[in-house]
Amino acid sequence: MKILLIEDDYNLALGLKYSLKDEGFEVVHADTVASGKENYLNENPDLILLDITLPDGNGYEFCEFVREKDKNIPVIFLTAMDQEESVVKGFGLGADDYVTKPFRVSELTARIRAHYKRYESLKKSNPDLSQIDANADFKIDQTRLCIWKKGEKIDLTPTEYKIIRKLTENPGETVSREDILESCFDTPGEYLDVNTLSVHIKRIREKLGENDKEGHIKTVRGEGYCFSIK
Repeated sequence: MKILLIEDDYNLALGLKYSLKDEGFEVVHADTVASGKENYLNENPDLILLDITLPDGNGYEFCEFVREKDKNIPVIFLTAMDQEESVVKGFGLGADDYVTKPFRVSELTARIRAHYKRYESLKKSNPDLSQIDANADFKIDQTRLCIWKKGEKIDLTPTEYKIIRKLTENPGETVSREDILESCFDTPGEYLDVNTLSVHIKRIREKLGENDKEGHIKTVRGEGYCFSIK
């Protein structure tokens, strides 16, 4: 598995390279947006670790560049900015996850393996378009990783797609946050912050033009979420 690491902090990048190589990963390092784009095009990585603040731009710009070419490759932001706005913006541009500095290498490794496992699964599968509700007002496109709502195509990140798939397996039933996390990230819930899931849910609702009170995804306080068929 080849990882493209885009990080301008030399000491952090060096430490990460050694740690990830010890875990069996091949690591290609870039320290600018420009060199990151060059390495992305030439090295064909399987996953991207991406810092937000870079000398010649930012990680958001790079994420947009990648998503124009590949909507599925996992992108994990490495950020020292723990504000919700930064996280939401990253997810909005197609990021799959974020890890706040400083972080444990074991936690980062677990997330890398989980997202790569999902990525490999998506590459191997090519199912047909399936319909979720009886009135055809809401469809999930398993080939294009998107939603069709009343004929309008709504693009999803791979993680958002996995969340929707889990919620729509049993419409009308409550799915716990733990079940969603374990299903979507394929790793024990202890490695994940429930706030990450909340941000993803918020982004999905925004894309659908819905909210908690009037929408397909309902919050069940203290338990999880429920997908409601209208």
